[in-house]
Amino acid sequence: MVRFFSALGAPLLSFFQYLGELVLLAADTFRSIFTHKLRWKLFLNQVVEVGLLSQLVVIITGAFTGAVFAAQTFFQLRGSFRFALP
Repeated sequence: MVRFFSALGAPLLSFFQYLGELVLLAADTFRSIFTHKLRWKLFLNQVVEVGLLSQLVVIITGAFTGAVFAAQTFFQLRGSFRFALP
């Protein structure tokens, strides 16, 4: 019985430690929103890096997703037209 609780206790304590750290991180984040001054130059540089410089990744991902969607549509419709045409 002691082994059961010790085996159960270690992951449970680890989970609660992680949960506590997550709550502290969230509290620090929300506190910093209202107490720290926003550095506009740094903020806009990060917006440009995250938004504009990632367009190539978005375009490539969209192209491959569209190609897979078109291929799947073709293979699905090809089977249904086989029965409709004489």
